[in-house]
Amino acid sequence: TAPTNGAVTLSAEAAAGEPVTLQVSLNNKKWTELDSDVVRTANGAVYFRAVDAAGNASKVVTYKVANIDTVAPTKPTAKASTTKPTNADVTITAKFSSDSVLRQYSLDGETWSAYGGGVVLSSNGTVYFRGADAAGNVSAIARYTVSNIDKIAPDTPVVSANITTPTTKSVTVKATFGDGTTKKQYSLNGGAWKSYGGGVTLKSNGTVAFRGIDAAGNVSEIATYEVINIGSSSNNVGDNDLQNLLTSVVPVRSLADDDLAFADGSDALYDGAALDYADGAASTASTAFGLESVSLAFDDGDHGAAPWLRDDTLKTAAFYEPADTAGRFAKNRGMLAG
Repeated sequence: TAPTNGAVTLSAEAAAGEPVTLQVSLNNKKWTELDSDVVRTANGAVYFRAVDAAGNASKVVTYKVANIDTVAPTKPTAKASTTKPTNADVTITAKFSSDSVLRQYSLDGETWSAYGGGVVLSSNGTVYFRGADAAGNVSAIARYTVSNIDKIAPDTPVVSANITTPTTKSVTVKATFGDGTTKKQYSLNGGAWKSYGGGVTLKSNGTVAFRGIDAAGNVSEIATYEVINIGSSSNNVGDNDLQNLLTSVVPVRSLADDDLAFADGSDALYDGAALDYADGAASTASTAFGLESVSLAFDDGDHGAAPWLRDDTLKTAAFYEPADTAGRFAKNRGMLAG
């Protein structure tokens, strides 16, 4: 009498001591002698009666078969906790039909386990679901494939600068980000991360950091670039800034003489204009930051008052405007062209 998806066998017996013949009918009209058990493969009524030797028939006994179920439950439906790219686990849940008394899932389609309310995947893969009713009928298999889990970070950005030699100009640092990067960010001198738009321009030395983030939220390794080649162009420069400015001058003429005795006709560049060095004395005026300051005379008579700073080791000379009365020098205005 339990639910089944198989056949149901019925049998009947006459009361003891009565010589009767048992009969069976499937429509309560056409009767045949019952000489064996009755096998039913579908639900329905079966009728039984007893007939004695005189042809008298007993009251009809009806038995209704109602426990045969050969219809499988509907196929489960499945959904994921997220379908967007993610670097987190994804939970797959399934909805089964109400007649599914047995609910199962599988990760390979072969080995089945009881479903308890969600299957968690930490990597991409397929989950299978099926339900079975009390009669043992098994539903069609539902499957859900997870392909949106991504736990691999983008490649570290590759960084470069437009100027790597000593300079008094601004330096622009650019980064090339790895494939799959959807968010490109930079940070200046350890500050907050900002959206990268195609180049970070520095007017003074500093450090720029870059990172890439993909659609799943994975963050690349941080790439950093330290700009150290920008010389100062402001007043009151210190020893290091002044030294950096001197090293930024291209030494196109060797300064071999301690007294800076340049040959008549030597050229200098002042704000881009060429000046001729006149044959005259080059007198040492003072020493600032360990560098000799000398006055040079030029043919136009207007550019000999401000000092040229000389570094004997570097064999270079640079022309600076005086910044204050303390003897500091600032703003590189030219260089000896020779």
